[in-house]
Amino acid sequence: MYLAPKINEASAQNLIRQKKSLFFKKVKLEKAPLKRIELIYLPFFIFEAYLEKKAGDFSLLISVDALEGSPAFFKTELNTSAELPPNPVCEFVISSAAAEQVARDFCRGYILEQGLRLKNQAQLKHIQLVQKLFYPFWVGYFQKGNKYDFKALDAIAGVVEGIRMRKVFLKAFRFLN
Repeated sequence: MYLAPKINEASAQNLIRQKKSLFFKKVKLEKAPLKRIELIYLPFFIFEAYLEKKAGDFSLLISVDALEGSPAFFKTELNTSAELPPNPVCEFVISSAAAEQVARDFCRGYILEQGLRLKNQAQLKHIQLVQKLFYPFWVGYFQKGNKYDFKALDAIAGVVEGIRMRKVFLKAFRFLN
């Protein structure tokens, strides 16, 4: 399944070129010129974790990237794109079993944190794989002197990815078709 991007290329260029100040008050344009921008698709596993709490049962969606195994809460609507995009696509590297273990550990950490903070412990009933999907990102490449750098933008939420996802993108550049 491929998710369709909501941010077009022109908007992505503007968002990638913006740089926030130290205290996020002012927005300045990136000094280094944007050399190129491309849309790439990275593989993710989406798991649904079913939790039990005194107040009632609930579920969480957890995404695990299929390159490094980095978990996060998944808050995006699962809208599909029927056709294979012409853009670069990175294939799945880690197994669904390994990704499920990462999702379980992430969920246990969440339960522990919430239990300590709210003093209301939840328990993991079960977790299941909901979807394997390809998520779109705009990647802008900058030249700073004789060095190159990049910024990645979530092509659905319109948010520039932080340092946590940098390893994932560096690994993806090695595996892109």
